Amino acid sequence: MKPALIALTLIIGISNCFAEVGQAGWQILRKPQSARPQAINNSVYMKSDLSGVFYNSAVLGTLKSKEAFFISETGASNDMFGGVLYGTPVGEKSGLCAGALYYDAGKMDLFWMEGTTEHTRTVTSQRDVLAIIAYGKHFSDRLYTGITVKYANSNIAETQEAVAYAGDIGLIYVVNSKINVSVSGQNIGSSSKFITKAEELPTTASAGISYFSINNENSYLAFGVEVPYIIKEGRVTPNLAVEYCLGKIAFDIGYKLNVEESQLQAGLSFGINRNMNFSYAFLPARYLAHTHRLNLGVKF
Repeated sequence: MKPALIALTLIIGISNCFAEVGQAGWQILRKPQSARPQAINNSVYMKSDLSGVFYNSAVLGTLKSKEAFFISETGASNDMFGGVLYGTPVGEKSGLCAGALYYDAGKMDLFWMEGTTEHTRTVTSQRDVLAIIAYGKHFSDRLYTGITVKYANSNIAETQEAVAYAGDIGLIYVVNSKINVSVSGQNIGSSSKFITKAEELPTTASAGISYFSINNENSYLAFGVEVPYIIKEGRVTPNLAVEYCLGKIAFDIGYKLNVEESQLQAGLSFGINRNMNFSYAFLPARYLAHTHRLNLGVKF
């Protein structure tokens, strides 16, 4: 099949609808989001989970046991997103994580002309796959560092595809027993071309600070502020969050600024038992469908 150029142009346009005007491409590289707000998910003092690797791989320096972590997200009526992470300690002060994530934007009808005959075919409008390997190390009582390597493949309408290679670096510095600061660089790399040009990666530089206070052995309160700067877009998207835990249940709320998508995120997490934790987040939509995020972590 040789679709007409105009059809492919429309396809690329449809794929870009998942991003705002002026955004960098490769949405699969920023699609993975935890049910816990980013602003507090890289605190070394919290009951952190593997999803923190999406924001700062230095959190792997806190890994004390083997863990499998499952994520899923629903939003637009036909799309699907999900994945799995596996983490394991390496020695006493290091952690290693590997994962695979999948995004399917749903079906669409593709039309093209061959001579004077119009043809049609039902295809998957966009299918993306992301694989990651990350390593984090606890260098000292105050310093954690980490690095992530990523491979992504994006297929548009089952006719054109491209691959991207990227990496993250991260650092977390413990100021005192309640405060830590984090710095990270994400999606540093390049990609092959879609038809005539390569989409720029959403390379991001982030800095944040979190505050963690233990009220008693069964309760804590955490605050966090994260300030990502998306380099290609020249856009800063600050976000802040608070989480309160009482016993086995934690409640959190986060808010993002300078974004067109959902700004508010509210969720909860609870320990099913000593080795299993479930998290859920709800993101009310501004324009389309609401987003629901589900996480399940299993330690063994």
